[in-house]
Amino acid sequence: MSTRARIDPLIARRFDVLKLLLAVAVVMIHAEKGILAYLPEPPLALRAVTALLGHNLLQVSVPLFFAISGYLLFTTFMPSSAAYARMVGKKARGILFPFLFFNLVCIVIILVFRKIPYIGDFNMVHRRGFVELLIGWHGFPANYTLWFLRDLFILFVFAPFFLVLARELPVVGLVALFLLWNLIPNGCVGLLDLRGVVFFQLGCVLAVTRVPLGQMRGHPVLFCVLYPAALVFGTWAELTHFDPVIAGYVRNAGQALGILLLWRLSDYPVLRDNRALLRLSVYAFFLYLLHEPTLSWIIYFSRYVFVPSGTVTGVVYYFLTGFLTVAVALGLGVLLARFAPAVYGLLTGSRGPATR
Repeated sequence: MSTRARIDPLIARRFDVLKLLLAVAVVMIHAEKGILAYLPEPPLALRAVTALLGHNLLQVSVPLFFAISGYLLFTTFMPSSAAYARMVGKKARGILFPFLFFNLVCIVIILVFRKIPYIGDFNMVHRRGFVELLIGWHGFPANYTLWFLRDLFILFVFAPFFLVLARELPVVGLVALFLLWNLIPNGCVGLLDLRGVVFFQLGCVLAVTRVPLGQMRGHPVLFCVLYPAALVFGTWAELTHFDPVIAGYVRNAGQALGILLLWRLSDYPVLRDNRALLRLSVYAFFLYLLHEPTLSWIIYFSRYVFVPSGTVTGVVYYFLTGFLTVAVALGLGVLLARFAPAVYGLLTGSRGPATR
């Protein structure tokens, strides 16, 4: 039985809408570099906007992506060698191949055109090496935004470990991983960002313990008091250079609260049953794959049309470049899926509207 067939249709629609909205959020997180390209020292008010949005509010997109991925996997994953081999093969095609392909394209573009603005140049290739940029063993890959796919594939490979942990120590294991994430410097172990480990395991626990997602609501105090307080504190801490360790603890806790809030919001019909969002949700992965270097080229060529010069123009520029990137990537995805479905399927690891 397919994963989608095992999930309540209302829950599946909420996942679909969230995937698209989270992909847009990822674009907006990275759109800040357009401001920094033309305003190396932005005004305080502009820094407050980008700190609140890009460094706090929108950061919830990454852990929620991991949580959804973990949940969808473990609703059907069976602990047998044959099932494991099929799963890894499917994820290699759907995740590892796009990761390697788009990083390879990025490297080729850099070598041919000498650079991709605001991503890297040929000196970076010679300094770090081809294989290092392709995988990102010691940092980000060439297309820096795709580190998520690398980490996600590693998590899928270790799926049996997460399954055993979720079955034997669902709460204790999750708490231990959360503490590990907060206590280890930079929150990383080797390649892995422990934030991904924590929230992937959260999805695993929710699936294994069969928590009724449709009934998860959350207390209003979390959404009206604690979460806004975490966002404000995180923004203030960054602007004032407050203790980064304490600020990190609060920011991490805020991300957990943000997941619960987004899940609650996705239950409202205006989002859950939004036909436009549901139609476009099938292109969410393509948007994620293509938003870089699309965003960087838009930032580069914007110098001939419009660049930020202060707080107001900076905010306008921030949203304009982000939304233009979304429009270009989604538009190309729609065109490819319609007129070159084989190409679209290849680029997205056999994903496509026809598979819905």
